[in-house]
Amino acid sequence: MSQTTSSPHELEGYLKYPQYGLGPYQLLAKAIIGRFDGYAEFTTEIDGETWDIQCNYSKTGIAPRPTDDIAGNALYSWDLTCRGEGERKFTPMIEPRFHGMRHRDTGEPLGFGQRWWQRFGTEGFDVELKASNVDPSEVPKLLHGVVNAVAQKAGLSMKSSYFRDEPHPQHSRVTAYERYVRIRRSMASKLLASGTMMKVMHLLANREGSKAEYKADNEKVEGYMHRLWVGPTDARELIPRHRYGFQFKHYHPKHVHSDPTDPLYHPKVGVLINQQRNGGNPITWADLDDAEQEIEENLLNFLAWGNVPTEPDATTFITDDHFEPTARDDRIAMYDDPTPQIEAEQEHILVTSLRDMTDADVDVLEQLVTDGGGQHYTEISEGTGRGVSTIYRALQRLSAVLDNENGTVSFASRKFHDELKAILESAEHHVKSAADRAAKILGMDARQASSSAFQLWMNKYGAEVEVDDDGSVQTVRIDTMLSQFKSTNNPRIDDVLAEGRKAWHKSGYDVVDLYGSSVIAVVDGEKTSGVFGALAR
Repeated sequence: MSQTTSSPHELEGYLKYPQYGLGPYQLLAKAIIGRFDGYAEFTTEIDGETWDIQCNYSKTGIAPRPTDDIAGNALYSWDLTCRGEGERKFTPMIEPRFHGMRHRDTGEPLGFGQRWWQRFGTEGFDVELKASNVDPSEVPKLLHGVVNAVAQKAGLSMKSSYFRDEPHPQHSRVTAYERYVRIRRSMASKLLASGTMMKVMHLLANREGSKAEYKADNEKVEGYMHRLWVGPTDARELIPRHRYGFQFKHYHPKHVHSDPTDPLYHPKVGVLINQQRNGGNPITWADLDDAEQEIEENLLNFLAWGNVPTEPDATTFITDDHFEPTARDDRIAMYDDPTPQIEAEQEHILVTSLRDMTDADVDVLEQLVTDGGGQHYTEISEGTGRGVSTIYRALQRLSAVLDNENGTVSFASRKFHDELKAILESAEHHVKSAADRAAKILGMDARQASSSAFQLWMNKYGAEVEVDDDGSVQTVRIDTMLSQFKSTNNPRIDDVLAEGRKAWHKSGYDVVDLYGSSVIAVVDGEKTSGVFGALAR
């Protein structure tokens, strides 16, 4: 099954060039100061693409050396603002670097990698780069083309070797890199409806030391700006061996478009890796391919977890000026949706918490459920008519499902609130009935909830079951992407169901109660339903 490509969006970094000395910097000085008198703008063509180039300069904090032919007290940076076709932007700012740099006002030694330049025993320059819709692989070609165009406009010639090489691989750093796809608005709504971003946030929020944040803005349109930030440690909880924290984004332009035939009517979905979300650690240029691989894996897996197909199909993806849904040459690794695990873990917490619940615990939960949570313990005491010490003990027993932040008590997750509300209302405050109801969520005895073979099978494949009062299974829903074929990386549906049948039997249940149930799953990208006994051949 093919997978869609993505396109680059934002790219920012600081690139080091020691291999050309100050030659390119001095060439730009002759052009911008000597020929343009400090400013110029013109249009040129680079590799068949039209670019508007604006040349400017600004003062750096670097004092000139005695050998530098400059009258002022500071060396300049050369600021090149380039706009290509569509929304392509390429803005390099070029500053000199050499051993022994000093501040233009104080004369104090400057940083800027002084030891690094001393070790290389050379001089060179840094490029502070900001780009949009430019692939990192294009950077050397565009730098060469832009600087050469400036030189030619000034009537100068540039050495053909300039910018033919990559920047220094270990000491050049990328501070932000984003790739995206554009998804049909009706299809993108599936991603929002699935709650994948919120589920991931809840999955990580329950782990000690995690750093995840989710913000949703639907003010102008549903999905106007949804952002999930995930730290580097948490990224490995989602996809093994990942190194970089990231931001997953679903967003529209600042001014939402209303014409469905306009590509910008449909939202972008992207993944951004930046320095801020990685403890201040940037991506080195040498590691950029690895970072791009992680971006692609996060992007396609999040789509799949949200029930959005990843094949390059026009029913899902929208072509714009810079993105076209074409089949990838390589294959991105796909992983099981981790969010069902949080469902299983939280359901187990519900069962074990409710099993030994006291009348005081029921009163506390009822008070919080009635008011929606977020009450101070003194309010709970007044509302239940129970003493503060009794409330304290109840909160300790319920610590797995409740959060206590400086005396203000709330539910640890929305799931806990919703499930407990239903449990308490249906059980009519009887603890045993509440525990039985919680156990029925899992379709098994509460004492077996975390360890039975069938529960382990459910956890493995992200399955949910609906159970009738007589114990027979009504519906089995499987969230893991399945296949009919051995040649894919996805598990085969008949193998998964056969494994489930064995686990059900091993857990002590009658297979007859399972065979007549309905199965709902996504098989080879298509939603499939059928009878368990017929599908488990």
